[in-house]
Amino acid sequence: MQDVYAVHRAALKRKLKLMGATGCTWSQTAGAKMSKQFRLTHVPTHNALDDAKHQAELFNLIRTLKS
Repeated sequence: MQDVYAVHRAALKRKLKLMGATGCTWSQTAGAKMSKQFRLTHVPTHNALDDAKHQAELFNLIRTLKS
């Protein structure tokens, strides 16, 4: 059986990791806000490929902030 909540869990994990790495609030973890604040190349468009690139860029940002 396919996990229909996998995408929601991934977004939740991203938000929590961003909060931990930056000390920001929940509302500041919106993808569009993060794109503007950190001048990310990819923005969420609800297109699967664009959103995957945006997620990858955010996770790379989190990784670099934590080190």
